Amino acid sequence: MTKDTEFEGNQKKRLLTYIWVIFVLIAIFGFVLFLAPNSGQIKSYVFRTSGEVTIFNPSSESWEGAKQGDELSTSFRIRTASGSWAEVRLDDGSLLRIGENTELEIISLYINPMMGIRSARWLMKGYGSIYVNTGETGSIYDIIAPGFVASATKGTMRVNGDGMGNFLVRVPNSGSDATVTIGNMTTRIPPLGQARIDPSNHFKIEKSVIDESDAWNTRMDAPDLKLFYEKTTSEEKETVLGKTNPLNIILLDGQEVAKSSVEGTFEIEIKLPIGKIKYTIKSIDPAGRYAEQQIEIERLEKSDHQLAITNPQDGAAITGEKVTIEGMAKGSVLLTLNGKPVQLSQEQFKIDFQPAEGENRLEFISKDRNGKIITKTLVFTKHRPMPQAQLTITSPPDGTQTESGNIIISGHSDTEYVSVGSRTTSVEKGFFSITVPLDFGRNSIVVMARSEQKKTASRTVVVYRSRPNSTKPEIAISSTVSLTNKESVRIRGTCKNAKIVQFQNQTVEPAENGGFEFVATLDEGTNNLTIFAQSPDGGTNSASISVIKDSIPPDLSQLKATRVIGETKVVISGRLEHNCTLLVNGLAIPQKDVFPGVEFDSIIHIVTSISGDTVIVVGRDQAGNEGRLELKIEQSRGR
Repeated sequence: MTKDTEFEGNQKKRLLTYIWVIFVLIAIFGFVLFLAPNSGQIKSYVFRTSGEVTIFNPSSESWEGAKQGDELSTSFRIRTASGSWAEVRLDDGSLLRIGENTELEIISLYINPMMGIRSARWLMKGYGSIYVNTGETGSIYDIIAPGFVASATKGTMRVNGDGMGNFLVRVPNSGSDATVTIGNMTTRIPPLGQARIDPSNHFKIEKSVIDESDAWNTRMDAPDLKLFYEKTTSEEKETVLGKTNPLNIILLDGQEVAKSSVEGTFEIEIKLPIGKIKYTIKSIDPAGRYAEQQIEIERLEKSDHQLAITNPQDGAAITGEKVTIEGMAKGSVLLTLNGKPVQLSQEQFKIDFQPAEGENRLEFISKDRNGKIITKTLVFTKHRPMPQAQLTITSPPDGTQTESGNIIISGHSDTEYVSVGSRTTSVEKGFFSITVPLDFGRNSIVVMARSEQKKTASRTVVVYRSRPNSTKPEIAISSTVSLTNKESVRIRGTCKNAKIVQFQNQTVEPAENGGFEFVATLDEGTNNLTIFAQSPDGGTNSASISVIKDSIPPDLSQLKATRVIGETKVVISGRLEHNCTLLVNGLAIPQKDVFPGVEFDSIIHIVTSISGDTVIVVGRDQAGNEGRLELKIEQSRGR
């Protein structure tokens, strides 16, 4: 073999090797391209809508109303009506905003991790407007229109179509890039530039002088951010719950602390020092757009000293002439309301307050034995109420017993008409009369006074109907209290020849010895309680008692403490309600220092061993209520 022949053979081998390598590379590249659309799916979902927005689901082949969170896949279509718009977000944070009278179809949403490509392709029907913002995500948005493709590779792009084949493609800020492809020719649109395309696909690039970067980020792209937390706590840590866009980075005072879920929720735990501290929480989406809020949390030192207002709620609206303010002042030795002392009963307080029309602002200040101060402000608003209808039943008396099958209810009212059940009668010159049928036994008759200009009023009268020629049972109440500060009392008694015994809506059969027992819930003031008995043959009888509920602590505000300058003795003097026991620094004052009066008792009591500037007085009434007040000792020059 000659050298020329050997050289020629080596050249053929090298050529075959090159051809084989090129074939392998082409096969690998083709395989990658084949896998690209299937390498991974980009998730897209409806983020916000306004007006009439619908989605065509190819599975159901129907148009349905779009809702926030609806996921969109390939072949889905979305359209907006006049005056409507929608925002679609991808899972990387990039945004597609669809203007009014626009229809789009999703052609493809895919990721090719080997090629580093994320691509979203949308088919535009030739009319409407589309805004694209890819931010810094690297995603490519293709808007396919008749005759051309507009591609946003960075930042923002806007495509408008008039439905007659005319399009305008804009790059509305200086940090964006976009291209337009017509046939095989691709042309870059520079930042702040725009391209016009007519129905013949003639292409013209123009310069725009408006930079819309700030307006875009402010109006359309800033993430939502809602925070939920306790403003005041005594715990060392506080968990802040939040809602923002999906997959956003959450910063606390500039430090990354969390990432929102695919639903947009997140939570962060903050270690709290003592005192009020402000924190800044920022939510940043993958495209770099952000929203931030500043919150303030106060951590209190843990102690037994607490002040809470339970009624009414801060910011409440009321209509009554009076409002009962209730709360708790644990560990307090002095509680004031707008500078005036407030009585405490077992660390609770209840104040009947007459509000002014409009806003009412009340400041509570509590001091403990160590001098620590807690201040709380209660604000509520009084509105002019609708007047209450007036209704009085004059006949029959409550507890009336009769054998008649009907009874006439009469009285007076300032409304147009009154009713009992389905029966209605007019009110003539302030008076009414209505006939009501009776069942055998106890009849609880509710009379309603109605008017369009006034609040409805109601009154109840109880009437007992006996069967004719029946035997009247005997009934007696043997055990209860006449004065209490409890919410309810237990009523015990006995009866003879009674089949049943009733109290309000409670019915029992008497025991073998005739005994019965009920629990009665009490209102403040005098409660007239009636027990009804019915014999086996339908006879009726009743017995009544009165129970006074007094849950209001004694009023100690009329007492004062005085010391003559230069002396050690202190004089406790003033007014106190009847039949109260008064303790001064824990010791009960003697009866000789109490001087009964017509409306109140007068107190003159001398204490000889008080060295401080205050004295603690405690008043206890016969119902068991207790009031407590710290009196500041006033100085007197004597006579």
